[in-house]
Amino acid sequence: MKKLIKVAISLLALFLSFSFASLQAKTFEGTLNVNTATAEELMQLPGIGKVKAQQIIETRKEQPFASLEDLKKVKGIGDKRLESLKPYLVISGNSSTPAPATKNSPPQENKKVSTQN
Repeated sequence: MKKLIKVAISLLALFLSFSFASLQAKTFEGTLNVNTATAEELMQLPGIGKVKAQQIIETRKEQPFASLEDLKKVKGIGDKRLESLKPYLVISGNSSTPAPATKNSPPQENKKVSTQN
């Protein structure tokens, strides 16, 4: 019986460690133009998943964001979330981070081009 309890505790600890790891904040470097970013790019931001990214896109279709404060029009983005996102967002200009790879995009490789004719 003690051995069964030890195994159960070990499995629970393992499960909790995986659960905690998935809850950790995403790391993001650079800035995104919130008026031009794709859903995939927005999803790189901490606290922004597929649904929230789509809500941001739908809101900006109605009217582009004139300021970062306009993001509060998106359901679920309040003062706290906006403050955590501000370092990563701009409303004009180019994004300064590469677009994420998609499932269908091939990995980037350094290929030599043959010049034989």
